[in-house]
Amino acid sequence: MSEIYDATYAAIRSKTSFGNLDEAVTEAIRGSGLSHAVSQIQSRIIEAVSEYERPSTIYRPRLFRDGNKWGCLFGENPMEGVEGWGDSPGQAYYDFDKNWHTKIGDSNK
Repeated sequence: MSEIYDATYAAIRSKTSFGNLDEAVTEAIRGSGLSHAVSQIQSRIIEAVSEYERPSTIYRPRLFRDGNKWGCLFGENPMEGVEGWGDSPGQAYYDFDKNWHTKIGDSNK
């Protein structure tokens, strides 16, 4: 990290005497490898936002165990609501998300 900092600092310092700080910072980021880090951070933020948009996150179905399976249910019962099943809570939630988007009468469930 120190090498990146030193390179960034030197690049900014050498350019700021001309007064174009925006250009100096942009050039320093490109030259120091920070642009890759920035793109990685952007990817992680997109992943986090998509997790928050999942139906199981928004509607928070009730999670329960039934024998050796995990289930989750949104609604009073499976006939009137949406359910999901799996070997783990995560799998149950992903099944719930898939079922949330399944149309009534769709045989691919």
